[in-house]
Amino acid sequence: GSAEYMGWRGVANSGLVALDTARGCNVQAASAKGASASANLDVMETGAGFQPLPWSYELSMLGVDQLVNAAGMPALITYGSAIGRGTTFATAFQQAFNTSTTSFYSGFPAYRSSLAGLSSTACGT
Repeated sequence: GSAEYMGWRGVANSGLVALDTARGCNVQAASAKGASASANLDVMETGAGFQPLPWSYELSMLGVDQLVNAAGMPALITYGSAIGRGTTFATAFQQAFNTSTTSFYSGFPAYRSSLAGLSSTACGT
């Protein structure tokens, strides 16, 4: 989700689309690809869990968005650096974002739902 998030941030920072519109479009696209309202990120912790889901990129972008909104962009860099040093996923996550994966996953459906009204004709519909 980090690559998708950074791509949308770049597009938004260039003034091509509002970041809120990008958020809404990702919610809309995930739903159009079959993601139920209760679909969560915990099933995507591994490559084997991520790859078969047609909506994995959209929801993972929104997950990174939620984390950056709560902890700031430096936390994303801290997380990536820790993973690069061999820190386990759960430990790096807790240290960088100051929350457990369990807590994060439990709050994601509400975050996603809060963004549903942000889509517009810019989404291609």
